[in-house]
Amino acid sequence: ALNSRGIARAALSDQAGAMNDYTEAIRANPQNTTSFNLRGLLRAAQGDRAGAISDYTEVIRLNPQAADAFNNRGLARAGEGDRVGAIADYTEAILRDPQFAPAFNNRGFARAAQGDRDGAIADYTDAIRHNPQFALAFNNRGFARAGQSDRDGAIADYNEAIRLSPRYAIAYYN
Repeated sequence: ALNSRGIARAALSDQAGAMNDYTEAIRANPQNTTSFNLRGLLRAAQGDRAGAISDYTEVIRLNPQAADAFNNRGLARAGEGDRVGAIADYTEAILRDPQFAPAFNNRGFARAAQGDRDGAIADYTDAIRHNPQFALAFNNRGFARAGQSDRDGAIADYNEAIRLSPRYAIAYYN
């Protein structure tokens, strides 16, 4: 009930109330990974990446197979500038769920930020293979291809991103 009320409060932009509900749910049941995950998501949205990392780490401690917690912790680590830690977390997410398209996309983004365009393109391609409707992955692969002077490949990816999501302004811009 506390988690549900927290979700409702967050939807109504009452972040303080939602945070209190998630924290109270954790006090009531410190083994409830959902409460830690929800609080981590809220903390990340508020810019408290260290708090989010702490909550996702607790989810992972309680459930080492939680691919989404590894992915979310990777996002928080990337936001902190820890690309190596982020890539490690995305890789752990993929090991636990080999069809987790967002983790492939996120790892590709982190690899691209490190200058590994080949690794990024491979990850975006895997994301697309697991979710052929993933417009963001097409856009990201197009951007990486453009960085390798593969203009035709980049344009084809941007066109596919636009076909999948006709209001995707970044794909038009790219």
